[in-house]
Amino acid sequence: MKPIWKAAIVAILLSSMLLVGCGDAYRPVAIPISQPGGDPDFPDFVVAVQQSASNLAGSITVINVSGDTNMGNKPMGVGPVQGAFDGISQIFTANPSDDTVTVTGVTAFTLTTVTLLAGSHPVFVTGRGVNMFAANSGANSDCGSGSVSVISATQLTVTKNICVGSDPVFLLQSADATRLFVLDKTDNNVTVINTQNNTVVTTIPVGTAPIWATLSPDNKFVYVLNQGSHSISTITVADNTALGTAVDTGGTLPNHMVLDSKFNRLYTVNKGSADVSVFDVSVPVPVSLHAPIPVGASPVAITVLADGSRVFVANSGSATLTEINASNFLASPTPLTASTASGATVTWVASSRDGKRVYASFVEPSNLTNGTAVFRTTDNQLATTINATPQNVTCVPSTTTSCPLQRPVYLFGSK
Repeated sequence: MKPIWKAAIVAILLSSMLLVGCGDAYRPVAIPISQPGGDPDFPDFVVAVQQSASNLAGSITVINVSGDTNMGNKPMGVGPVQGAFDGISQIFTANPSDDTVTVTGVTAFTLTTVTLLAGSHPVFVTGRGVNMFAANSGANSDCGSGSVSVISATQLTVTKNICVGSDPVFLLQSADATRLFVLDKTDNNVTVINTQNNTVVTTIPVGTAPIWATLSPDNKFVYVLNQGSHSISTITVADNTALGTAVDTGGTLPNHMVLDSKFNRLYTVNKGSADVSVFDVSVPVPVSLHAPIPVGASPVAITVLADGSRVFVANSGSATLTEINASNFLASPTPLTASTASGATVTWVASSRDGKRVYASFVEPSNLTNGTAVFRTTDNQLATTINATPQNVTCVPSTTTSCPLQRPVYLFGSK
């Protein structure tokens, strides 16, 4: 039998050679698959956005997650309120007090100030790919109401102002970055912008006072948090329509929410009722999973660890974080204390990409110890505190009685 098998193999090889010679051979084609942007050499980082006194410039502090160290402070515009990472190499902040957006590199710290039209009053920025976008809550010469400024990510100049509603407060890009969803808190709607030609596609009515939004785990839906009607509206990305009836959060004055893609859950922070609601989003319209979970006084923000096991809530009524176990939805009776200074309060919370660190920005009345507390999630212990930037940049904070520090108001990370 062996000669027969050998003959068969030889025949197959000869046939393959003939096909190649005829030019009809199958040739594997390598099709490149686009990967997410970002430099793999960049460390995991968290950025604290900080405001200064009077009309002085604010700043950012970039915190290296792996070393719990300050990678550097960089001046921004006046009164920065929010910031974002473009996923590639740049950090930018919205500075409403001087109508600017400030852009800097993650590590190079090359600073560029993008000047918007007078009166723009930018309050939120986002962007991936060729453009960044700023939501302007004020009227400028191009738009008598609110607007969205389109900023070239390479030229760092405004290329267009898109007129929207009277009070845009939040921006969300679709997963493919072809659409921008603009939340208008006063007009109670979401404006959809085609980012290929930067034109308005449609306007979608939602609940009262929409203030935050996030994409579903499969990127097919946008969940909109309505503060005034304490509800969540669902928008279908494919056809830009509201789906079903808005779902009640079960708490009052919701002001922030976060998606856990690990377990298909959506958490909302209800500041008025001092609790957290949790929803199943494995189906298009969120379904409540548990009664609202009591936390600390006046919660303002929430973060979920990468593995979905725990969430941490910033309580602005104190200097603490509340930990919630995602397996049983129980809040820990032991809060994480960010600052022991009298009258201190937590302003925001974020977590690292690997889930090993949680960050709480805090301020206190004297402004002498303001900063960002870094907690280990292995034991919920304070690892270190990164001081905020001095309000007077020439001041050296050698003691806690000489240098008032800037006030951190917002945190975001590289994840």
